[in-house]
Amino acid sequence: MGVATHGSDDGMREPMGFVRATLVALPSGMLALMLFVQLVWPSPEAALVAIDFNAAIFEDFLGPYWNTATGFARGETEPAKLYLYPAFFAWVLTPLVPLGPLAAAWACAALMLGSIATLLSSAFALRPAPGAAAAAALGVAALLAQPVVHGIYWGQAGLITIALSAAAFAAWSRGRSVAGGVVVGIAAAIKLTPLVFLIAPALRGDLRALSAGLLTFVLAAVALPVALMGPGPALEFHREVGERLAWMAEITATPDGGAGSQHMGALFVRAFGEGWHGVGRIVGIGLALGCAAWAGRLLRRERPDWACAFASLAAIPWLVVGPTWAHGLAWIVVAWWAVARGHPAAWAGVALAASWAVGSLVALRVAGSPLTYPRLGLPALAAALSIAATFGVARADRGASSQPPGDSSGSESGT
Repeated sequence: MGVATHGSDDGMREPMGFVRATLVALPSGMLALMLFVQLVWPSPEAALVAIDFNAAIFEDFLGPYWNTATGFARGETEPAKLYLYPAFFAWVLTPLVPLGPLAAAWACAALMLGSIATLLSSAFALRPAPGAAAAAALGVAALLAQPVVHGIYWGQAGLITIALSAAAFAAWSRGRSVAGGVVVGIAAAIKLTPLVFLIAPALRGDLRALSAGLLTFVLAAVALPVALMGPGPALEFHREVGERLAWMAEITATPDGGAGSQHMGALFVRAFGEGWHGVGRIVGIGLALGCAAWAGRLLRRERPDWACAFASLAAIPWLVVGPTWAHGLAWIVVAWWAVARGHPAAWAGVALAASWAVGSLVALRVAGSPLTYPRLGLPALAAALSIAATFGVARADRGASSQPPGDSSGSESGT
């Protein structure tokens, strides 16, 4: 991935603009993924079976998301089976319903591709690529990352919200407070966990960004459903979703129910027994507070390290929210890039390499089963190593980790 080292000449090169870098990274990653599937599995069908147990592409999108949108189009106001999100996302999809299921599949494919492109371009906006080789390396690393492929496989809203949240940090790194806040608000209206990213403007005292995020969230997640459904049905819809989430959290506190979850309670239950769920939750909360404190230090630097701060805050839902499936860890792509382009200490470079190794399709293939891989907690290990590596970004990088507001280096003037 082109780990930077002290004494390199990266600072003397003209960095690539983030659009150019993405245009290199995305096709490179897609080609690598296609070659990997072709070489490792005998058929695309075998690859689907190997990636997860259900062997059905886009099942979340074509299942609960689309079915809820279809219900809205028919005048219904109940969440479809397994729908666990605010009503906003289903309402966004509702105009596509008359076009039929084929349009839904194409819409999902476009959203997944757009999410990967947004995630990559945001990473490049936060830390510019020094050249095409480095950009291609990130594309390959990202498209072979198990959490990313898992998100694409399921057509998961989580991949969309992680990409949008990264884009918000890219906007904030360029002084675009309101734009970043609006994007986080939209992401949180799709899936609540991106609300954690509003910690960033809160820590920096950026009231414009914080207000824009909260206002956008309220308008999209509350006002829009109330206007379209009526206050009573909207409240009942979200009450039922809340009950489902509580039920799922209870089920995933057991060894069998939480077999694939990567949150700390489930990891402790699998490692030590059912009575250890509470201990895992306490440990997770403690680590989450540490991540928030670390993000605060990064954001209060003279030139804030937005990339590492994003990764630190993104880790908080993983540490405290149950369940957390592998696709919820797709943010590790930004963490990898932040460390690789951040002059890491030697041990942090080793942690970075280990994180990719255990968080990639290579490790999934070695594990031999899509059930064994998450049960072993390998996605969580990859996430933990990536966060640990951010602590090893050298002190020399404190003043150059990302562009301060108003700095145009690495912007599209370099395209």
